[in-house]
Amino acid sequence: MKNNALERITPREKDFNQWYTDVVKQSGLIQYGLVKGTVAFSPYATKIWNKIKKFLNEEFEKVGVEEVMLPTLFPLSLLEKEKENIEGFAPELFKITEIQGSKINDPLVLRPTSEIPFSNYFKGSINTYKDLPVKLNQWANVFRMENNTRPFLRNSEFIWQEGHTSHSSSDESDLFAKKILNIYLDLIENVLLIPTISGKKPESEKFPAAKTTYTIEAMMQNGYALQSATSHNLIDNFSKVYDVKFQDKDNKFKNVFQSSWGLTTRIIGGMIMAHSDDNGLVLPPSIAPTCVSIIEISANKNPNVELTSNKISKEISKFTTVAIDDRNLSFGKKAADSEIKGTPIRIEVGPRGIAENKVTVFRRDTLTKEDIDVNDVSKYVKNLLEKISKNIAEKSRKSFNQSILTANNFKEFSNIFEKGNKFVKTNFLTNIEVEKELKEKFGVTPRVVLDEKPNSNCFYSNKIADSVIIWARAY
Repeated sequence: MKNNALERITPREKDFNQWYTDVVKQSGLIQYGLVKGTVAFSPYATKIWNKIKKFLNEEFEKVGVEEVMLPTLFPLSLLEKEKENIEGFAPELFKITEIQGSKINDPLVLRPTSEIPFSNYFKGSINTYKDLPVKLNQWANVFRMENNTRPFLRNSEFIWQEGHTSHSSSDESDLFAKKILNIYLDLIENVLLIPTISGKKPESEKFPAAKTTYTIEAMMQNGYALQSATSHNLIDNFSKVYDVKFQDKDNKFKNVFQSSWGLTTRIIGGMIMAHSDDNGLVLPPSIAPTCVSIIEISANKNPNVELTSNKISKEISKFTTVAIDDRNLSFGKKAADSEIKGTPIRIEVGPRGIAENKVTVFRRDTLTKEDIDVNDVSKYVKNLLEKISKNIAEKSRKSFNQSILTANNFKEFSNIFEKGNKFVKTNFLTNIEVEKELKEKFGVTPRVVLDEKPNSNCFYSNKIADSVIIWARAY
């Protein structure tokens, strides 16, 4: 079905990036803010994010993570105290240099990340080994100036959850960082139905303050990678600088070992680019704000239409979210709206169908319709939701698997990236200069180090390889 909104969506094959922007705008997920790089979340987008929050909060609670709310501002001098650990943030900072008309000697910073405020919090709440571990999370807005912005994917102000923990050993902080990564994997693969590859970030790509950065890399429909979540083992890099210590069992003072981990609203953008089509959003039932939309036809002329709709709605509400679209709009506009917003199932209830005791069920993922007996519709919808989830997952997984290629030498590597966008697996001998050369020539970066041993020499140098790497172009 077409309406003006659908006609304003650029086809993916014509311009994937414009298609993405069109879908985000036409589906009503955001409005642009008053400052470049900022957006306002609509109620619809907020419901999607709140479902993600709910899942993560429940999983965090299971592993002992508690929620806090820390200040947005902190002194610039504290950030400069540890330049190496926050390398790369300086050009992105939002600074407050004047208060009530007077310049301040030590400008304030709108948090680009919160290792410093959390370290300060830990310093004030940890005394002995008996206080450890401390596991905290906050949901917050973060500020990093961006020149090239794109809704959800890259904003100057964005929303995320940011977790930080303190432990008595590096092994503990590392183990917890991995545990959180598995929670993210569960969300991304089993709730959002996005296939991924996970592992360690290469040294050149990891958070500078971390001993190890664990990452989840998802593939978008255009073959680009999207870093979807990260979890870091910070060891004692921050606690040494900010003097966060505990007294151990031998009454000796030691620095705590920390982890930090985060997932941002860019995962919504990732879900859009992984599943959606030229007609708008395609949402997994597990994340859709409303799984079933009921649209009445000529309800004012036939009271049985409303009665049937209410009956169906009551039955379906026992197992999923359902809404009767009672807006003062035409049937065509309501149907098109449910399509562009990615509502998994639409049920059309009208006089003609009711005369035969049937309603029409529309399936968003395949854009197909089927007439179903009114008495069977509840059971049918319940089964259909499972089929939709399975189809979305299988479709994405199939495309993902077909787009992971292996390059045994530089010629194969070049041929792949000259033809398009893929995830390319290689054996590699770590070399920063080679990484820079490949980025300059092909626009690719090493996305993840797999937990595998090389089975042959480096694809580039033909020397003994030290790692197995996935390369890709990335957002």
